[in-house]
Amino acid sequence: MPPVEIGAVMRGYSAARVLFSKSSIAQPGDIIHAPTGWSEYAILAESEFEPMSHFPELGHPKDMIGTMGIVGLTAWLGMTLIGDPKPGETVVISAAAGATGSIAGQIAKIRGARVIGTTGSDEKCEWLKELGFDEALNYKDPDFGKKFVEATFIVGGEILDLALGQANLNARFVMCGQISVYNNGKPYPYKNLNHVTLMRAKMEGFIVVDHMDRWGEARAELASWIKEGKLKTTETIVKGGLKVAEQTLLDIFKGINRGKLMLELKNPDESPLKL
Repeated sequence: MPPVEIGAVMRGYSAARVLFSKSSIAQPGDIIHAPTGWSEYAILAESEFEPMSHFPELGHPKDMIGTMGIVGLTAWLGMTLIGDPKPGETVVISAAAGATGSIAGQIAKIRGARVIGTTGSDEKCEWLKELGFDEALNYKDPDFGKKFVEATFIVGGEILDLALGQANLNARFVMCGQISVYNNGKPYPYKNLNHVTLMRAKMEGFIVVDHMDRWGEARAELASWIKEGKLKTTETIVKGGLKVAEQTLLDIFKGINRGKLMLELKNPDESPLKL
């Protein structure tokens, strides 16, 4: 029989409460940002977690894995280091009602760009307009392709291909994921990749952990925008703990969420367990 792996944990970050500690930077009862995976308990080295003191003023621990966590950092890095939108430019955000897209679009607006978001329902389109997006398009609309061309004047899969076809000279494509093609089993047959050359475009992918030296700067600016009312934050919290973890993961691909989708293992306002 092949060996069986015991205790494998789905990767992921959490806002976790410390129950026991030998660390000088976290005491029992503290909330930390940590790569615990999807688990009720985890043992971590001091180098693996961040104490709450590393974050700007937080209204709630969920912000550690929301706007101030990986998704907010990804949006900030993509817009700041790679996309760098300028006033008057047009920015297209795919999966715009999701965790990263909803923040990235607002950052582009803050920087003066005209922002178009694509999402999977008319309801989410209305929500994106509430966030300040100039245009919001439902990619399930039978006339989506036509409306996209009209809206752009000039995240993967069909939307990326349409955007390539509409690219202006020196366009920038920021690639941080392609959720629409993750489960297809085969690559999407792009028809407009030649426009990268024709339009002298830049297409760059990145992973948020490659730029940890900028996390402090990113969090400070994100926090200032929230305080000034320029950036709105939203999350969808699923209760039920690990019993509903599998369904929650599947629901990401169904687009049930607005903003960050979080799984609550324990209400942070409740008293912590004691070991």
